[in-house]
Amino acid sequence: MGPDWRSPANGTLIAGPIAWPVLRQLATDSGGPPAASYAPRHGLATSVKALVAVNAGTVVRVRIPASERMRLSLDYTYIQTGRNTSQGTYFRVADGASQVTFKACSLAQNPTGQPSQFAGGFIVAGAQCARIDIYTSAKSRPLVRQLPLGVQGAPVQRLAERRSDRVVALREREQRSVTAPGRGSALRAYSELLCPRRQHRA
Repeated sequence: MGPDWRSPANGTLIAGPIAWPVLRQLATDSGGPPAASYAPRHGLATSVKALVAVNAGTVVRVRIPASERMRLSLDYTYIQTGRNTSQGTYFRVADGASQVTFKACSLAQNPTGQPSQFAGGFIVAGAQCARIDIYTSAKSRPLVRQLPLGVQGAPVQRLAERRSDRVVALREREQRSVTAPGRGSALRAYSELLCPRRQHRA
């Protein structure tokens, strides 16, 4: 990542201590892939790479709301069940996780103070303006962000933090596993990624 990687002008999507470099550039009006590139194939969904950078010493949980889980999940644990095709590797949305907790390296582990980087991405079934909820260790309400996947980027602008009764009820109910609506298979509800052994320069 370059010295100005955090700048929104470079397409970085930021939510408190966590950031996705260049993720906003996936918007079609920023030169991102067209909507057709996100179309499911044989019932499987494409994977979109999305490097995560988490500030040193912080813990962040990223959660896919229940309303999005038919078409979006998280892939930061190297899923091995992909199907290789001439158009790329495809997965079931249910192969991904509904939430992932990122634990960045402490300043003792990483004296430079650079953010910890986690490779991975999203499993995406169809073009969408997808919502994700971000929880930090210091807040009980989520930071809400939207991902421009095969759509224009206007909805990606930072939204006000909010908590509705529905969001609270869902968070309290979903402790161990979540079943995607209309499917018999369950999304993995929780994955935890610890401080990477090797730190990369930001």
